[in-house]
Amino acid sequence: MAAYEQSTSTLKTILSNPNLDLDHVERTTEALAEVMSNQEEIDTAVRIGGEVAVGSSSGAGVDDDDLRKELEEMVREETEKEAEARTAEQARSERARVERAEKEKEKAKMAVPAATGGPASTTPDAGHKSAGATQSEAEAERVWKERYEEAQQRKKEEGERAEVERMKRQQRMAAE
Repeated sequence: MAAYEQSTSTLKTILSNPNLDLDHVERTTEALAEVMSNQEEIDTAVRIGGEVAVGSSSGAGVDDDDLRKELEEMVREETEKEAEARTAEQARSERARVERAEKEKEKAKMAVPAATGGPASTTPDAGHKSAGATQSEAEAERVWKERYEEAQQRKKEEGERAEVERMKRQQRMAAE
């Protein structure tokens, strides 16, 4: 009986330790379960990564065809975004060029009356354009046409460069 009394007092002493409180034990076991769960996720990720790196897809659930299709879709979307951005930039550039050309035409038209003495001129040809005014208008038209052709040429060259870049990207993607 003395052995039972001794063991009971020893057990009470051990269980009176605050680390053996029921709440503390539950918190500790929950923390341990969470850590073990995280470790299991990490182990799975490492295993799948190793299988992908080695080329085995036995448990990875990764299909090369699916990956290739997804990559092609991403490349296509990026190419479309780039094309839309180029188109928008070209439209802005074209609008700005047209506005500049219109302003220059207006300036040229404003310069013509001043060169001919104005609209209320007392010269016999006041109702008709003088040779100088016609030349000035012709010069303005010629300058406008040159600038337009230059802009069209730049637009064509930019389109060609973009197409070459697109083809290079596609070749790189095909090679990979």
